[in-house]
Amino acid sequence: MAQDEGCDCCRQSAAFQLSLCHSIGFGALSSEEESNKWLHISERTANDFSEILDAIKNQKPESNPLENLEKLGYRYDLISRYKSEGIIDDAMEYYRHISLAREKALGPDHFSTLRLKQILITHLMNEGQYNEACKIALTMTRLDNISPSDRIAINTILARLWAALGETEKAESVYRGLLEFFAVGRGPEDSERLDHQLDLVNLLSGRGEHEQALALALKTVEECLQ
Repeated sequence: MAQDEGCDCCRQSAAFQLSLCHSIGFGALSSEEESNKWLHISERTANDFSEILDAIKNQKPESNPLENLEKLGYRYDLISRYKSEGIIDDAMEYYRHISLAREKALGPDHFSTLRLKQILITHLMNEGQYNEACKIALTMTRLDNISPSDRIAINTILARLWAALGETEKAESVYRGLLEFFAVGRGPEDSERLDHQLDLVNLLSGRGEHEQALALALKTVEECLQ
């Protein structure tokens, strides 16, 4: 449509959308040159572009985005699809590129940037590329302006990465920090807290600290029964 010689209104509208897509890496590789080219074709102003970009930056996520996507027929198990289709390496490279583009356009703490990086980390972990995944997760823990649920998700990922890398003391520290967060009532429902306690039980058991592991396991059983 953006290259159509027919309807000027449709062509200009499509060109403006392409300009935004190239700016934030949405379905297209991020390119300032391409973004500017399509903005010029759209005959919209830089102020128009900035207003739309600011609106995207200020957009808030759905309260349960996955539930909303499921209603639209979205298949969330992307990893198995990428692997079955033999494109997992291409997919990871795409997520590396697009997450950087989104960070540049919308900021490192925007929910869209955070979601893309979490998807990338999940792919990297499944492919055993723990060092790169850990590096990305650590940069995310240094962000200040993120929601409690995002902070919990990021620290959960980091704890599992440390455990996979054999850094069990670091993993334990993160798990205990998460449990302290839950203990003061700032975390989500009990089920997630109990999951983290079980992760810590496995970590302590694997390290040979069986007495601590058993005590925490019994505590977890009692809380599950309650």
